Amino acid sequence: MVLAALWAVALGRFHDYMQRKDTDMALDTSALSRAYAEFDDVARGGGFGPPPAGEWDAEHTLAHVVSGDASIVSTVLAVVAGQRPSFDNRVNQDESNLRWIIKQAGGLAGLADLVRRNGELLCLAAAQLSDEQLDQQLPVLIVSDDEVVVDGPSSLRSLIETIGRAHLPMHAQQLRDLKQAEVIS
Repeated sequence: MVLAALWAVALGRFHDYMQRKDTDMALDTSALSRAYAEFDDVARGGGFGPPPAGEWDAEHTLAHVVSGDASIVSTVLAVVAGQRPSFDNRVNQDESNLRWIIKQAGGLAGLADLVRRNGELLCLAAAQLSDEQLDQQLPVLIVSDDEVVVDGPSSLRSLIETIGRAHLPMHAQQLRDLKQAEVIS
């Protein structure tokens, strides 16, 4: 609950700050916002059954999205601060990290709230980036199911857009499959 309250305060302050900025947006975040809305609908629908062996349950899936989104937001803010960050998603899959996020959120509803808030924060921050910032190449390491998916430079733009095009839809489908698993059982 404390984590959720802190994110709510931070998001409110950041939102107010961003609303005062008068810049042309280099990145249209409407598709990303839609992907978050679709994910939110599935996540809040509930009724999840147990996962197949070796897969995440609904809480772990949402905790992974929470952690991944926070990591990308921190990468965006590091670029804004003039830093040269990298992105590595291994912490977003770490079991002890996911359990900590689940505990702090207090269950599925709290996790869904965190995904929504992190998504709003990412959309707000990304919409403020310049083309130069969006095109900055970052060292990126993305691992999925112990397989290296990306290990090399990628633009911040590509990293952000992949969330809406691939990452959120993939995990929304994973949650839908958990619902189907409950119906079939």
